[in-house]
Formats: sequence, C-alpha cells, structure tokens
Amino acid sequence: ARKLFPDQQHFALSLGLLFLLYPGFNQQWGERKKLLDKLSKADVLVFASPSSIKSLFANLQKEESIRVLKSKITVCIGKTTKEEFSSLSGLDCLMPEKPSMESIVNLLKELAQSLQNNDEG
Repeated sequence: ARKLFPDQQHFALSLGLLFLLYPGFNQQWGERKKLLDKLSKADVLVFASPSSIKSLFANLQKEESIRVLKSKITVCIGKTTKEEFSSLSGLDCLMPEKPSMESIVNLLKELAQSLQNNDEG
C-alpha cells in the first residue's frame, strides 16, 4: 500500500487525528467512556461518511456530541457528509476540494503547516 506522505505516523500523532470512517465505529472501542477518551485526545476529527456522523450522535447524547465537536477541528470528506454534520451539530466543518482521502490528507497537511506557523509566530 502506498503511503500518502512518508511520515504518516508522526503526522497523525502530532496533529492528534481521529478518523471516523464507518458506521458503528465506537463498537471496536467498547463502551461510551472509551469513545469519549478517544475523542478527547484528538485535535482533529475526520468524518468520511454521513453514517459515521449519525453513528457518533446515536452513541452519545446530542449535547455531549456537540460539546466535544465544538472543541475540535472537524473535516468532512464531501458535500453530503458536511451537510449531515451541519444538520446534526449546527456547526461548520472543513472540506477538501475533492471528496477523497488523498485530498483530506492534503488539507490536513495544510492545516498542520498553518498551526505550526501560528505557533512559531
């Protein structure tokens, strides 16, 4: 498998990414507390489908989901995912130019560079 950028692990750790790719994602982590722990450690949440957003809201109370989301940078893969996110949360999210994981990675690289420049300035 081709890596989209060479230091993928370091990039994800330094940016604190949490990819929410498919419905029922929290089932792999077990209980709600574990999900909240994962969410609290992330700086950036990436939603790759409307169903992943629905799953988040189905497994956490709406107010709790919105509280967590307000403190994060959120990226939605495309227009439909962004519409679902806005509809359920009342919040806005970033969206790449094209609905692809490669475009998300490019957007995240730009975001990381911007955050680094802000820290240096």
